[in-house]
Amino acid sequence: KQNGSAPVQLKMEFSIRKILGRCYVWMFCIYVLSYNLTYYNSLSTSPFYLHDVLNEDATTISYLTTSLSFVSAVSTLFFSWLFQKLDSHFSWLSCRMVFILLPMVFQVIIFLAFPHIQTFGGAAFLLILSTVASGTLFSGSVITTNVEIDPINAAVIQALFNGISQIAGFLGPILMVSLTNIQDRRAGWGRFYYTMAGSSTIAFLGIVFSVWSHPHEWKNRIKSGLSY
Repeated sequence: KQNGSAPVQLKMEFSIRKILGRCYVWMFCIYVLSYNLTYYNSLSTSPFYLHDVLNEDATTISYLTTSLSFVSAVSTLFFSWLFQKLDSHFSWLSCRMVFILLPMVFQVIIFLAFPHIQTFGGAAFLLILSTVASGTLFSGSVITTNVEIDPINAAVIQALFNGISQIAGFLGPILMVSLTNIQDRRAGWGRFYYTMAGSSTIAFLGIVFSVWSHPHEWKNRIKSGLSY
């Protein structure tokens, strides 16, 4: 209500069809699925690898899993600080690409290397690196970029991300069981980690394709004041 006039009612209208018609939304969904597959893999399925292949005891594995949760929290805070620093020195799109694409490159390298690790220390080191790379999701990656590209509908798209995250939460263990349930456990786990590397590669290529084929979608509409 302004200057005695009648209250102004703001009405937000959105179209699910229009949202799903955007290339970046689909590529973000693929990215979120792959991200959560790697995240849940690090925290929930890899301990089985440490036990099955490396014959590590349950107590040591539980300590490692607890430590990975702490590493995830600390890395998220660190990347939040780093994101603010880099955002003031790089262009909007360049900075977002650093936080979206580089973590997936690291995940691909980590998962390709994992089946060849023979020691618990090496496996723990790779799991820590994977968890650190996962810490970018809420700092400069697709969660941040989603809000900047379409601030009005960001909550609707985020709800879609949350649903996909839940799918990844139970899909990871299902993949793990189906791929590793063979006589040669090491070979089975190799198939699983190569599948994870492939998933991360698809997520990487999807984002590159979206930026290349639909550059008009990749705009910071919070700063520009534009809307979809």
